[in-house]
Amino acid sequence: MITPITIEDYIQTHAYLEEELTQLHQILLAYGLDGDMDYGEPIYSLNDTQILGFRAYKDMFSVWFKNDLNEDELLKVPKDIKGFHLLRFRKDDELESDFIHNHVSAAVKRLNAL
Repeated sequence: MITPITIEDYIQTHAYLEEELTQLHQILLAYGLDGDMDYGEPIYSLNDTQILGFRAYKDMFSVWFKNDLNEDELLKVPKDIKGFHLLRFRKDDELESDFIHNHVSAAVKRLNAL
């Protein structure tokens, strides 16, 4: 398998989730995040600080957020968990853009407050 060079290549590589991943990608770009690839997976940053990324699996995809950029109240992240906060979606799940918007907005606000 060839490692994707761009986010668009990554999305095309996972054609069974293409619609969902494209929608997610567009939401993230609307926040002014810079999309890039790191270790063969899409990541998004603001002001050179990595905020989140996503990963496609066999029958699902996930969006991860750096915990130090999340608002614990909104995202219900226990303070003792280190690393990342993860949202999981299955192919048949409806990607609720308000849900994603709330999480991305919280992470961006938190980054701007630092």
